[in-house]
Amino acid sequence: MEINASTKLAYEGGTLPLTTTPVVGTPHRKYEATFKPGTEPLDPDEMRVTILGSGDPFVKASQASASVLIEVGNEEHDFFFFFDLGSGALAHFNGLKLPVTSTTKVFLTHLHADHVGDMPTLIWSLAKAGRVAPVEVWGPAGETKELGTLAYAQHLEAAHAWDTASLKGYRIDYKGASVVFSGDTRPDKNLLEACKGGVDLLIHETFPSAAVFAKKANVPEKHAEMIVNQTHTSPAMVGKVFKEAGARMSAMWHLTVDHDTVGPAYQEMRSQYDGPVTIAQDLTVFNVTRDAVVARQAIIDPVAWPVVQGSGSSTQK
Repeated sequence: MEINASTKLAYEGGTLPLTTTPVVGTPHRKYEATFKPGTEPLDPDEMRVTILGSGDPFVKASQASASVLIEVGNEEHDFFFFFDLGSGALAHFNGLKLPVTSTTKVFLTHLHADHVGDMPTLIWSLAKAGRVAPVEVWGPAGETKELGTLAYAQHLEAAHAWDTASLKGYRIDYKGASVVFSGDTRPDKNLLEACKGGVDLLIHETFPSAAVFAKKANVPEKHAEMIVNQTHTSPAMVGKVFKEAGARMSAMWHLTVDHDTVGPAYQEMRSQYDGPVTIAQDLTVFNVTRDAVVARQAIIDPVAWPVVQGSGSSTQK
């Protein structure tokens, strides 16, 4: 394939790698033109290298920051390594349908933010998805002890020590309009207190019901109930919160959005509440004034560059 300015790129729907030599040597078996996760077991002597993030420090919808995943062909197909873990990389990892229980080994080349941005997501968020083993991190020493990988890991742990604690909720008031945001939480009286006096938009964490989560995550329902009920709010419970809070618009946020989750979550919430509700997706936008709350979806430029005001370039008005 010729590579030029008109070549169709992956984020535009292109399915070919950007190379003029897609095969070197003579493969011992046939490979499909495109790789489909879950359909190609690795041979015992085979490695698979996947670029999880090919981009630079400025993360785009079209490119995650720096990260490479290497799988090896062991029989259980559960042995792999992350090399760097930039922002957005784990979203691509999730799409590969590999076992979250094996996300335990990370090798860092250096500690620039665009090479480590998804570390908190790996260590804490993926633990909530079912990994119980600790993450092991290898990386370089620094010029001083304080600049090395060990110090980085220790400070990362300290910064996220609150991760398992429920948040009480934030409230913003501006010129007669108000927004309350929950973070991860079980139904909480402190959040309802923040809604007193009326609120225009309530954005509340919502997790799939235990039955849906168990089916999607392929875990026993009792395990799913423990995950959902300990630190999260189910759709039925969030409906009760919405009813008591009485916001002009309520939003179900932090919910896995796919065709198996949206319908059940909405119906379960509706069993408790019949007011205006939006299920938040990436780039859902709310305009909040004293007169109205308007919900829309934004359409963005997936390859946008940074906007620098005052540099002589024009800015959007």
